[in-house]
Amino acid sequence: MTALYSTARGEFREKKELFYFGGIKGDEQFRFRHDLMDLHGPDPTVPHLPPLWPWDYRIGTMVSKREMLHAMCSKSVHSQSCLLERRDKNCTAATCSEPCALPPRCSNLGTAACEDPHWAKFRFRCKAQGSNKPLPSSGCYHPACVRTAPASPQFSGQFLKCAWDRAFAFQGRGAITKEAYCVHSLLPWAKKDELNVSVVDFTPNYICDADAMRRLHEGAAGQRGRLRFIVVMRDPIMRAFSEWAMFSLGWNWDPVKNFSASMAFKIRDLKECNETLFNRPDLLRHLPTEEVAQYMRSCFRYGAATMYPTTSMYSVCMLHALRYFRRDQFLVLRYADLMRWLDAWLMLG
Repeated sequence: MTALYSTARGEFREKKELFYFGGIKGDEQFRFRHDLMDLHGPDPTVPHLPPLWPWDYRIGTMVSKREMLHAMCSKSVHSQSCLLERRDKNCTAATCSEPCALPPRCSNLGTAACEDPHWAKFRFRCKAQGSNKPLPSSGCYHPACVRTAPASPQFSGQFLKCAWDRAFAFQGRGAITKEAYCVHSLLPWAKKDELNVSVVDFTPNYICDADAMRRLHEGAAGQRGRLRFIVVMRDPIMRAFSEWAMFSLGWNWDPVKNFSASMAFKIRDLKECNETLFNRPDLLRHLPTEEVAQYMRSCFRYGAATMYPTTSMYSVCMLHALRYFRRDQFLVLRYADLMRWLDAWLMLG
């Protein structure tokens, strides 16, 4: 199962590049959090909501899902890992571990940002959430949610199009809804032994993000041997060209409109970053893990977009990843083979 995001209308979509294990530095939405269960998932303390209702396509109407979304988001929740701890150790907020003695987790995305003095510098986002000024606080709500309110119809891609929509302005007995919610990231969560679920996330960023691999290792809750990775390797030049074409010609992220020139700039920066390892990459094999990681942090920029040459340097990224995980946890595929298999499968289907 993949992570999900939703609009405030109750439309759920699969979400790739969750960026839980790495992501954009300094961004409140994508920042790393130490407890995956703390951030995501339907709240298991809401008894009338099935644990996997956002993934259940049998729930027929957007109205039904919108009502469930509101029931989940309008409720503050404790860390789900704390819920487990209290159940397993029979402890209270005062006697459990220190993090579990804290107040419930709250989202501060959407119009809530306009209400918090700490977020004053982000006031420009309020209009994108349906309000161009601070709104009366509606209290604490689910940490996976974003709150929007009626006013300006503009939306911000930063918050996954969580904008006010007249389609849900009137609910129930003609009452006007003053606020609505959408989800910026949601993962399946259930009680122990309740479900057998595999969660899938996909992005090329993780394998070349040194901190991502370390966090995956540390965050596996003693089950790191159960993690599996699929690494699709393409001809490095073709991969770099494909990424450049998307970000430069398609999305206009890269102002350099010549592939050779853009690659030349990136390779020059890579050489200047560490000329010794640029000329002798074989030395990486003998460096301690932290030194390899520091090299990747400095010169690979966390596997970020537009890093055409370094994201194509599979050997360096895999060298680092194999410091944390066994080789048999990685399924390595060639892109050309995968395309041939896909073509054959489509012809048979």
